[in-house]
Amino acid sequence: MSKNRLAVVDYNKCKPSKCNKECIKSCPPQKSGKIVIDIEDVIINSFRNQVAKIAENLCIGCNICIKKCPFDAIKIINLPFENENDVIHRYGSNGFKLYGLPIMKTNCVIGLIGSNGIGKTTLIEILSNIIRPNFATNNVFDIKSIITKYRGSVLNFKNSKIIF
Repeated sequence: MSKNRLAVVDYNKCKPSKCNKECIKSCPPQKSGKIVIDIEDVIINSFRNQVAKIAENLCIGCNICIKKCPFDAIKIINLPFENENDVIHRYGSNGFKLYGLPIMKTNCVIGLIGSNGIGKTTLIEILSNIIRPNFATNNVFDIKSIITKYRGSVLNFKNSKIIF
């Protein structure tokens, strides 16, 4: 069974116009003719920029691109397995994925601790209705769809004060 990989490209750090595209040149599958890393146009803060996009299904997890990137913009995380049904939110292709929501109980305090970049703020923004979960798709879900997804589970939002 092959491992799944999560390829995260930091759009603020990736600057293909200022480097020699070392990530593309050093990728072993890319050398054999597969297009694993490609440069694409994206819109970041109303500006059009070029960034690297990594095909996670073709990545072999060698981490050579991470070492070769002069801007430290690429992270490859090898996962033992991935259940796409557990993804709550994803920030686009090669973006951060948030798995699961905490189980909240009435009159209880929940603390969120962890290292930087693991999704604490994204979780709070989802729970406080600043952003809506997209379940790793490009779709925008309406309130009824989100509530329907959690109907019958501990995370059923029908009786809670969380309103999407």
